[in-house]
Amino acid sequence: MPGEYAAHYAVGANYDGHVVGSGPYNPTTWIPGRLVVLVRNPNWDPATDPLRKAWVDRIQIKLGVTIASIQRATQREDADLSLTSHVPQSQLAALRADPQRSRRLSVNPTACQWFLALGTNPKAGAIADVRVRRAVNYAIDKVAYRDALAGRYAATGELASTILAPGSLGYHPYDLYPTPGGRGDPAKARALLAQAGYPNGLTLSFATLGSDRFAAARKPIEESLARAGIDLKTNLYERDALYEKSLSIPAKRLEHQLGHTAWCPDFLGDNARGTIMPQYDGRIDPAVSGNFSEYDNPEVNRLIDRALAEGDRPRRAAMWGQIDQRIMRDAPLVPLIWESDSYLWASRVHGWVFDPWLSTPDLTAVWLDPPTP
Repeated sequence: MPGEYAAHYAVGANYDGHVVGSGPYNPTTWIPGRLVVLVRNPNWDPATDPLRKAWVDRIQIKLGVTIASIQRATQREDADLSLTSHVPQSQLAALRADPQRSRRLSVNPTACQWFLALGTNPKAGAIADVRVRRAVNYAIDKVAYRDALAGRYAATGELASTILAPGSLGYHPYDLYPTPGGRGDPAKARALLAQAGYPNGLTLSFATLGSDRFAAARKPIEESLARAGIDLKTNLYERDALYEKSLSIPAKRLEHQLGHTAWCPDFLGDNARGTIMPQYDGRIDPAVSGNFSEYDNPEVNRLIDRALAEGDRPRRAAMWGQIDQRIMRDAPLVPLIWESDSYLWASRVHGWVFDPWLSTPDLTAVWLDPPTP
């Protein structure tokens, strides 16, 4: 934002109410939580912007709409498109079989991983024992977790077992904690708990969201662990409070042993420094990192330094893959699923393109035929 423009407004609660349009559109209406209206920016010159076409003249975005309402609106063509993934998993097969609607359907991997962060701090109680963390990995029914999400929300992607996302430099598929059909292995989990000194099971504290998508998958996590003899004392948070009052606060991390969270790489390709480092390099200040497990392994830290210094891309890829697997041996997390986003759009919409950077359709690429409702 130009400094001379920003200087007119005091920083405070309403500072974001004075956004300046520096691209092809200007915001003319903003009702928080309800509506945004964008119109053409008269100062934008398409000759200076090779990335954006901006075919439409006006964009009206309704906010706070439920997933089910979005799906109904796009199917009835009361709305042209959505910026939120909204096609339920249960409808994908029928849509793909429809010659017309299949052309207006897109399912896109985002490379975002949903996972359980497991505490490794020696003061964290039983979860500090790697055998307990491995038991949690074996216990989780990942299929039930995925299906719980798919029952209410859009397609949720593939089961996860690694840290690096498919498409990342160094990614290779492996699973150190395989279970039959991805359904969990309570017997193996119980055996590990017995080795760790908990033959009769134990209770762990669990931090998660009380609403939205995480809430839909809480039940299969609790049920999976219960079958393995692990009871959960669940602490529910709303939206950002999960991080602001729990996971992101070092002083609060000992209040739970498991945390339900997600991580999205900024880009695919050579992204390990933005995925592995902020989550599992123990030398980074835990107050500003994504290391919710408080994981710190000197061997892993040295391997990270070697990978960062390696100029040969294939050798660096092999190193990141080795580091991924070395971290999983310590089990500071339970990888759950790789997320996918699914969209359906109206028949008059053309040029629909998924933007992997924003994980939304590119509004500047869309054009309409016929152009008016």
